[in-house]
Amino acid sequence: MLKILYSDMRNLLSGRAFRYTALAVAFYNLLAAIVFKIIFRYMGGELYADELLGIFASLAPFVVTALTLFVFIGNFNDGIIRNKFLSGASRRDIICSALIAGGMGGILITVVSQISAILWALFFTPGFYGLTAADVADYCLVMILASCALGVFTTMILMIFGGTKIAYVAGLAVTFAFKLMTAEVADKLYPESGVSLLTGIKLAAYEFYDRYVVFSYFSEMLRHDFKDYVIGALGLMIISFIAGTVLFEIKEIK
Repeated sequence: MLKILYSDMRNLLSGRAFRYTALAVAFYNLLAAIVFKIIFRYMGGELYADELLGIFASLAPFVVTALTLFVFIGNFNDGIIRNKFLSGASRRDIICSALIAGGMGGILITVVSQISAILWALFFTPGFYGLTAADVADYCLVMILASCALGVFTTMILMIFGGTKIAYVAGLAVTFAFKLMTAEVADKLYPESGVSLLTGIKLAAYEFYDRYVVFSYFSEMLRHDFKDYVIGALGLMIISFIAGTVLFEIKEIK
């Protein structure tokens, strides 16, 4: 499987999709820093690095999903999957390699986002105000974990539906649906005024979603223990590997 993984990682890192996405993320953070600086100065306030560190979080699920789409859709359109079969690779090796590469894509694009945000913060802010070094490290690690898990999950969806038109929209549609659910959960658990009115089973379900579903991790602040985020991210990756392996074994490759 190492040869297949090497090929997938090389395609990821050398492809235009990853380079353009990384540049777009860095530019987005720069543009946001400039706009925020202007707004804060106009309002007579001070922009701190705390604001810039989490500014990419809301877009991260869509960016990671789009990246995996652009990177791996060619596996089917360009006949790469069939070439891997001809070289003697098994279905399990192919799907596992793709999932690992998808997870690495999520990690790398998040690291680019974090490094660029901190870099722009050096130019546009006096530093962090409410976050300690430990807080920043925890936040960055949680975002990396979440992006890795999401990269694995969306790659699994793409590999299952690859070769069909559904593959172009399935990942983004699922991500959009989860984002809507995440907004609903956050609104009910953390209302802008007053306290949450949820009770009973619905409260337990919403709290479980907020604590263990990866899509809820992409926010500007952490609300739970680090181990909860690890459990949620590892859980999604394990589910993705199991489901992806089983479904890809029975998938018809044209």
